[in-house]
Amino acid sequence: MSRPVSIQSETILEAARTVFLAHGFKVSTARIAREAGISEGSLFKHFKTKDDLFLAAMDTELSGSSWQDLLKKSAGHGSIRATLETAGLEILNHLQIILPRIMMVSSSGIVVAGPHHCSQTRISPAIKKLRALAAYFRAEIDRGRLTMTNPEVHAQIFIGSLMHYVLQQTLFNFRPATPQAYVRTVVALMVGGPATGKRTAVKSSKTEKAGTG
Repeated sequence: MSRPVSIQSETILEAARTVFLAHGFKVSTARIAREAGISEGSLFKHFKTKDDLFLAAMDTELSGSSWQDLLKKSAGHGSIRATLETAGLEILNHLQIILPRIMMVSSSGIVVAGPHHCSQTRISPAIKKLRALAAYFRAEIDRGRLTMTNPEVHAQIFIGSLMHYVLQQTLFNFRPATPQAYVRTVVALMVGGPATGKRTAVKSSKTEKAGTG
């Protein structure tokens, strides 16, 4: 007599993630079970409700944050531009995974309550990432290698620019540039230095005079 097939929860989650992202929250659990290669009854042995399955599949807390380690190790060393380009590309790749999940949860109508799903998986990690980037900016400012008036605001602008890129791609299938080229441009704008800032200020001043004349 053959043994029953054992399936891991992660296999179910991968199948559920694929089906939910393709068809939305209203898709049947029977379809998810077929995608996972199990019966619908077996699915509910791993997850009590469809809501539980959905929230687990759409989890936004991903393992791995090598870019944060890179920033800590690189402060005061090497090229700031190269460091931020590497970190920015990793952040963008991460956002391409989690933003569609966040959008899916928001559109599902499920009220996500409690610290596990709300503050820990959606809010806290985002704030930690902003703080990690701002800490790197401050470290480079303290060493005289970077000129920046408000590291926290610049960190939010940096990550916000990457989020906008992913949202355009997800919602409208629009990419103004390759991820690599886009990150390079954002970094160049971010660390252009005081000379670039002065030139911009002069241009703005001339423009204002021309407009008021």
